[in-house]
Amino acid sequence: MRGKIIAVGLLALVSNAQSLGQTYYGGLRGTVMDPTGQAIAGGTVKLKNEATNVERSVVTNGYGEYVVSSVDPALYTVTVTANGFKALVRSGVVISTQEFLTLDFSVQLGSNSEVVQVTEDIPILESSNASKRSGD
Repeated sequence: MRGKIIAVGLLALVSNAQSLGQTYYGGLRGTVMDPTGQAIAGGTVKLKNEATNVERSVVTNGYGEYVVSSVDPALYTVTVTANGFKALVRSGVVISTQEFLTLDFSVQLGSNSEVVQVTEDIPILESSNASKRSGD
């Protein structure tokens, strides 16, 4: 009897561990560079949910890289700022369920009060296969 209780307990523990690894969240990663292709450390990447206006910000590392994880699937506006560079804004970024997008930015010299609005489609890469998303 005791062996059955232990086996059932272990089965429940394993089942819960597997469900914890499965999530609906997506994410966004990439690199922020200057016009010459040099990494911008200490830049800010802000992700704003266009439906709820909830914002999250991350800071680029020494290689200009950023990662925003555990992102609710939704439509987002991404704003990139760095000292000595114009702010860059890209609207309409779709993060889907269990999708981790790669989105790189190249910012222009200028003041943070100046804003560059991205209107053309920049290819968004799916990290699972490093190819352009269909429809982009």
